[in-house]
Amino acid sequence: MSTDRNIFSNDFGPNTQIHQGDIHYYSSNASRKAFFVLPLPPNEDIIRRPEIDTQLEELLLPSKAGRYCSLALWGLGGSGKTQIALDYAYRRSAEDPACDIFWVHADDETSFAQDYHSIARKLGVDSKLNGEEMFLEVRNRIELQKNWLLILDNADDVTCFGVGAEDHTNNLLKFIPRGPGGTVLWTSRDKQIVALSGWRRGIEIPHMAIEEAEKLFLMARDKDIQENEIQDARLLLQELQWLPLAISQAGSFMRRTSTPIRKYLSRLLKGKSRWDTLMKTQHDKHRRPEVSNSILETWNISIRHIGQESHMAYKILHTIAYFDNQNIPLSAILAISACFDESSQETTSIEDVLETVIVRLQEFSFISARKAENDAEPIFDMHKLVQDAIRYTLNTRYPVIERCFSGTALIALTRLFPEEVRQETWPLCQKYATHAIQVTNYQEDTFDDVIIASDLLRRVAEYFKACGFLKKAEDTAKKELRLAKKELKLVTKISATKTPITAEVFNTHRLPIAIAMARLSEIYRSQGLFEEAEKYALEMVAFSEMILGEKHSGTALLTTLLIKAYCCQGQFKKAEELQKKQLLILEEILGEKHPNSIIAMSNLALIYDEQKLYDKAKRLKVQALAFSSEIFGERHSATIDLIGCLAKTYRLARQLKEAKGLETRILTLRQQSQWEEHPKIHDLDKLVEAYVQHGQFGEAKDLQKRILLLQQNSLGEKHLDTVQAMQTLSTIHYRHGSFFYSIV
Repeated sequence: MSTDRNIFSNDFGPNTQIHQGDIHYYSSNASRKAFFVLPLPPNEDIIRRPEIDTQLEELLLPSKAGRYCSLALWGLGGSGKTQIALDYAYRRSAEDPACDIFWVHADDETSFAQDYHSIARKLGVDSKLNGEEMFLEVRNRIELQKNWLLILDNADDVTCFGVGAEDHTNNLLKFIPRGPGGTVLWTSRDKQIVALSGWRRGIEIPHMAIEEAEKLFLMARDKDIQENEIQDARLLLQELQWLPLAISQAGSFMRRTSTPIRKYLSRLLKGKSRWDTLMKTQHDKHRRPEVSNSILETWNISIRHIGQESHMAYKILHTIAYFDNQNIPLSAILAISACFDESSQETTSIEDVLETVIVRLQEFSFISARKAENDAEPIFDMHKLVQDAIRYTLNTRYPVIERCFSGTALIALTRLFPEEVRQETWPLCQKYATHAIQVTNYQEDTFDDVIIASDLLRRVAEYFKACGFLKKAEDTAKKELRLAKKELKLVTKISATKTPITAEVFNTHRLPIAIAMARLSEIYRSQGLFEEAEKYALEMVAFSEMILGEKHSGTALLTTLLIKAYCCQGQFKKAEELQKKQLLILEEILGEKHPNSIIAMSNLALIYDEQKLYDKAKRLKVQALAFSSEIFGERHSATIDLIGCLAKTYRLARQLKEAKGLETRILTLRQQSQWEEHPKIHDLDKLVEAYVQHGQFGEAKDLQKRILLLQQNSLGEKHLDTVQAMQTLSTIHYRHGSFFYSIV
C-alpha cells in the first residue's frame, strides 16, 4: 500500500523545513495500569508511628514533584522497617495510582536476581536476557517510567552494593535505577546503608514509643487490658524492649493459647523458660515465610556479618552478652579486648576498639552509647533481646564456645573489680558490681570458673555490706555460698573419678563455705534478722571446727559472730559461756597478752555489763586495760577505747566519781595524740563524745563540723555515715540550746 505524500500548494514562507512522515499516536502513562510488584499484602493492622511517618513524607516530598529521591530506613532487626516501607508503598499507590511500584529483596545477590527477574517479566523484558544484561535492561526500563518507587528491602550486606567492599566487580549498585520522578527506598539493619542514600537521608527506626507498643500489643492480643493487668502489661512490654516483632509474636501467642499476661511474663522472667517462650513463633502474613519470626534467631545474619568483618567485634559482642545490658563501661570492653589479645598474641589499640569495634556494633544497633557527662568514661547499653539471642545460640549449638565467651567475661571483670574494698575503691566497685553479679550466673560448669566466680562474689558482697546495701549484700553472699558449695562438690567429684585429693586440699576448698556463712551471719545481724544470723553462725562454727579443729585460733575468732547473735537476742548466758570458751582457747594458743585475747577479755566484760555483773566486768576491764597499756602504750586508740569501756562500767554501777576521772583522762590523752596531722574519724568521734560528756559544747560543735566535712568529701552527701554525722551535729546544737541553727 502506497502513501500519497504530494503537496500541491502551500503557504509556507522562505527557509521553511518540512519533514514528511507518518504520524503515530502513543497513549500517555496515565491511560495504562501502573506496574505494581509487591510481595506482601497491605497490613491493615499496622500501628502508625507518626514521628517516623512525618520524616518519611518530608524527605520523600521532592519525588512527588518529579525529582529523583533516595532514602534509607535502618535499625535493629524486628524494629518494623519492612512494615513501614510496605505501608508507605501502599499509601503512595493510593495517592498516585499512576506510580509504578517495585519491591526487591536485597538480602544477597541471589534474592536480588530473583526479584529482578520477576520485575523483568512484568516489564516485558526479553526473556532471553540473563545476568548483567537483564539487570541493566530492568534498570533502563524503570528509569523510562514517568513516576516510580523502588524499595530495596533488607539490604543488610551493604558490601553487595559497594559500601566497604574491596572487590567492586560484583557491585549491584550499578543496576539500581535513577532518573526524574524516581524514588529509591532502602531498608537495612546496617547504618552504613546511608552511604547509598546520602548521610542526611537516613531515618533510624528505634523501638516503639510506649503508647505505640501498647496499641500493637492490644491489636496482636485482640483483647483489652484489664485494670489489674496494666502493671504486668507494662512490665512485659519493657521486657520485650518495645520491639514490634517481639510484641506481635507475644500478643499472637497469648491470643491463640489464651495465656494470661502475668503467666506469659513469669515465663519470660525465668531462666531457660524465657528462651522457650521467645522461641515460640506465630505465622505472620506480612513477613516472608522463609525468614524466621523467632526473636532468638532474627539477628543471626547480622551477627554473621559482624564476624566476617571483624573478629574482635564478634568476640566482644559475644562476651558482653554475659554482662548486664545497661551501663557497660568502655574500660570493660577494653579489658575484654586485652583478654583476647593475650590468647591470640596480638595487640588491639584503644583507637581500633573505638573506631572499628564499637562503631560497627552501634551501626547494627546492637549497642548504643549513653550520654556521658563532661569527660566521663563512655558507657554503653546492649539490646537485652540481642543478648538473649546470642546466649541462646551459643548454649544450644556451641556450648564449648559459650564457655570461652562467658569465661572471658568473668576474667575481665575479675581483673577490673578491686581486690580490696575500701572507701577509695567504692566508685570502681559501683561501676562493675552489677556486671559482676550477672556474669557469675553462667559459671557453674568448670572448676576454675566456679572458684573465680565465688571469689568475685565475695568482693561484691563486701562492697554492698560496706555501703549499707544489705539486701543486695545478702543476695550476693547467698550466691557466693552456693558457688562455694559447688566448688567443694566438684573437688569431691574430681577426687572420686581422677586424682585422689588430700584432706589438707579438701579443707582448702571447704574454707570458702565457712567464710561465706560468716559473711551471711554478719549481714543478717546488720538487718536485725538475729535468728538467721544465729543459724548461719552455728553452721559456720561447726564447719570451721571440722576444717580447722575446735581449738584453732581461726575457729575461736569465728565464734565471735555466734556470740554477737546471742547477745542481739538477749541470750547473754549462752553468749557468756561461749565467750569464756573462746577466751580460754585464745589465751592457750596465742597468750593472754595477744591483741585477740585482750579483745575477747573485753567482750566478756561487756556481756557481764549486760547482765549487771559490774564487779566481774570491772575486774576483766582493768586487766585488759593493763595488758593494752603494756603492749600498745597508753596513748594508743585501743587503750583509750578500753579506758572508755571501763568508765562506762563505773557509770552503770553508779560510781560516777571514778567514771568522771577516767573520762577526764581520756580527754587529756586524745588532746595529746597527733590527730591533727593524721585524723581518724573514729578517734575524732570519741573526742566529740568526751567533750559533750564534760559539757564542752563549743569544742564539740567545732570538731563535729570538721568530721562532717571529712565525711562529705570522702563519702558524699547521701552516705549513711555522712547523714549520721549531720544528725550528731544537730543533736549537739540542740543540747547547747541552738536548735534553730542545727542545720548550719
